[in-house]
Amino acid sequence: MASCSEPSRKWMYLINHVFLPPKLPQEDDTSGPFEENLIREVLTALNDFRGTLTDAPADHVAALNAVADAITNLRGVHNFSIPGEDITVNGEALQRELSLLCKAGKRKHVQKNTSKRFMTDCINETPATNV
Repeated sequence: MASCSEPSRKWMYLINHVFLPPKLPQEDDTSGPFEENLIREVLTALNDFRGTLTDAPADHVAALNAVADAITNLRGVHNFSIPGEDITVNGEALQRELSLLCKAGKRKHVQKNTSKRFMTDCINETPATNV
């Protein structure tokens, strides 16, 4: 089989991971730069799609925004481009994102006045001892 160029390999990686079933191509082809490219392409598609939602209900736009935020956070807490290493989690970035999530949860907790244990612990800034 002839060797593919780098751009071709990136596109094949996207096709394998977006359109083909999880069992294909039946080998571990994980690649940090390709994973990062996949995430970037998904975010680009989400942003393009978001631009078409001019008359969409607010809850649809909010759901799309939540998905884009989650994928952005996924990209932000991982190290994809360390040569010769697997994809790793950046502990400092993860801690920062969890803190921001907790603060956002506090605002929602106060706004909705819910009584979920996680949000209560988040507001009190103490970890849950019994869940």
